Amino acid sequence: HDTAPPPTGEQHGIRGVAAFDPLTGEWSALGKGLQNGFVYALLLAPSDIWDEDEGANHVINHVNSSGTDVLFAAGDFRLAGGHKAGGIAMWDMTQLVWQPMGILNGAVFALASLDGWLYAGGDFLVGDGSIDGTSVASDYVARFRHGVWHTVVGGVGGPVYALSSVAGCIYVGG
Repeated sequence: HDTAPPPTGEQHGIRGVAAFDPLTGEWSALGKGLQNGFVYALLLAPSDIWDEDEGANHVINHVNSSGTDVLFAAGDFRLAGGHKAGGIAMWDMTQLVWQPMGILNGAVFALASLDGWLYAGGDFLVGDGSIDGTSVASDYVARFRHGVWHTVVGGVGGPVYALSSVAGCIYVGG
């Protein structure tokens, strides 16, 4: 039974997302946090999504090449670490900063990773998060790798509220 009180927001410097250390019983802010909206999903995934060998990453200011995991956050927030964001961002565990990942035109409710790809599902139809600023047509689900958003062939017929990676496939719930 945890006795530590939950984070209560601004007085603790916590904005939208926090980390709890069960050994110390303390809550910690993750940088400047995620603001102007809510966080609906968190996913710890391998950093190979940021592998420099397959292309330059102009969206991310720092590529995590240490082989450590990175934390992705999804929701309807509009600021990540004080930078403009569109409902999705990455917490760089090496630099301890939030990195926005482009703009999605609606809420992102679910995240999953598979084979070096980050999948995002939600209530959005078009993502504008590619490194060259061009729109990516997507029907409620899109995937991200090396700074570029890509479509998932066919999309789905409505908002996505759950994603899971099982046995080499992405499962979608909505």
